[in-house]
Amino acid sequence: MSIKSVIRTDLVSLCDHQPPLFALEPLVPLSDYVEANNLLFANDTNRLVENVPLSAIVGMNKSHVITWDDALRGGLTSMSRALAQMSKNPQHYLSGEVDHGCILIKIGVAYFIECNGNECIPIVKRFLAHFHQQDSSEVFLQNVQVIEHKVDSVFLSQMHSIYELCQARTDLFVDVTHRHDDALPCVSVYSSRSGKPTRLFKRSQLHELIHTLEHNPKHLLKPLWLSRVLARLQTLQRV
Repeated sequence: MSIKSVIRTDLVSLCDHQPPLFALEPLVPLSDYVEANNLLFANDTNRLVENVPLSAIVGMNKSHVITWDDALRGGLTSMSRALAQMSKNPQHYLSGEVDHGCILIKIGVAYFIECNGNECIPIVKRFLAHFHQQDSSEVFLQNVQVIEHKVDSVFLSQMHSIYELCQARTDLFVDVTHRHDDALPCVSVYSSRSGKPTRLFKRSQLHELIHTLEHNPKHLLKPLWLSRVLARLQTLQRV
């Protein structure tokens, strides 16, 4: 990274004069991002060390929306301390020496700043680098700790199929609970007429549920005990 000989550290004043384009971009709360994208996560996470472009950071693990500019101007409680430290040694930030103290949460290609006391590092670094870069190359957090959450894409795909098949029916509906354990019930099938559950399906049985919805959905309206009795009677009649 090419850096000007004199490093100005009055970042707020610099933003007042000529704010960068990213300054008003929101730092989306992690929970809002998960809800908006209907995400469900697998039961395991990866702990990584990565070089992460600052432009890939889209939010924070925080309860409300702030912009990059809000964060710089005191939207984070530790910002005044971070700016004071940076003004004493801006090269410390530009070189990446402080980056390892930051923790990011990764979902797909999106990164979120974890509020662990060092959440100001990427904020300060992005503004500082913007005002003191002489080229247009991407700025990275170097060797930063990353916690990667894996999306439970299999379960989401199955739920999409189930909901799509149920939309075509008026006689039944489903209630879903996300489970990681294949042996635990996660989908209840209800009769629209009685409002009572007729079947429970474990995660390991979701393929069976999809197949039944596709080929014999009325079968789901019969309680399981009744279905077993009828199946037994049909067997006896064939004997």
